Amino acid sequence: MQRQQQQQAEGEDDEGEEVVCLVCHDGPRQWGFLHGGSVHVGVCGGCRELVRARAGAGGAVSCPVCREPVDGIIKLIQA
Repeated sequence: MQRQQQQQAEGEDDEGEEVVCLVCHDGPRQWGFLHGGSVHVGVCGGCRELVRARAGAGGAVSCPVCREPVDGIIKLIQA
């Protein structure tokens, strides 16, 4: 129980994987960035909007993990 509480405080799941947003380090990772046949997981809903807004109208969105142009932003479903 104590280990689980420590993991939650550190933003990790049961396997020790980080689950907090890569941008704000607060919200849960709920959105991923699709490009080149792969997806970089990483941001909460609020930061997804910030990333899109920074691209501007018609601008290309860059992946916050690798800075590559993004083909799409997808909602992550965790089982």
